[in-house]
Amino acid sequence: MPAKRRSPRLSGQFLAAHQRLLVAMADDDPNRLRDDAVWVQVAQEGAYKGHSSGEFQLEEAAFEQIIVNFRSHPSYQRGDDGYGVADVVAWDYHHESEKTGGSLAVVGALAQGWVLDLELRKGEEGIGQLWALSRFLEPALTYVREGRYHWSSVALWPNAQHPVTGEDIGWNLSSVALTNDPSGAPDLHQAPWTYATPRAGFA
Repeated sequence: MPAKRRSPRLSGQFLAAHQRLLVAMADDDPNRLRDDAVWVQVAQEGAYKGHSSGEFQLEEAAFEQIIVNFRSHPSYQRGDDGYGVADVVAWDYHHESEKTGGSLAVVGALAQGWVLDLELRKGEEGIGQLWALSRFLEPALTYVREGRYHWSSVALWPNAQHPVTGEDIGWNLSSVALTNDPSGAPDLHQAPWTYATPRAGFA
């Protein structure tokens, strides 16, 4: 019987990397894989020098490691089309999943959607991009369609640890946030670095 997979242990500080939301749910959207799942670009390689957590670099090698760790998650399941079909990493608002105490202890950090799989793609001029196969829930789905949220922000841990062996497994994605503030991560203690991506053309 194979050993059970466990989620990585996260320690130190995360990186928040932001990306403009460019997603649509129209029937003819080329990034729509299933009725309830759409590919969303959540990160892009490059140097980020003005981040509140300090300068950092995102490279294709980091994205590849993130994908490996994502698909090693105990919740990951591959479907007949070759892509994930199970909820693995949560979408939230403003990195609520990464916070501790306060309102979190009272109302929790409810998932506003789920990442089912990840994929490395090449953008303009061969720049590496990280795309997330996402299933949005209400009310977040409506909020994005109505333009109430314009950015996504991934929470990345550059030095995650294997929960059993304690081995450094490198880059790990712990959550993705909907946000309207792409300037950087909130001031969190022991938080990931976050990075943002563009706005939703949700149809």
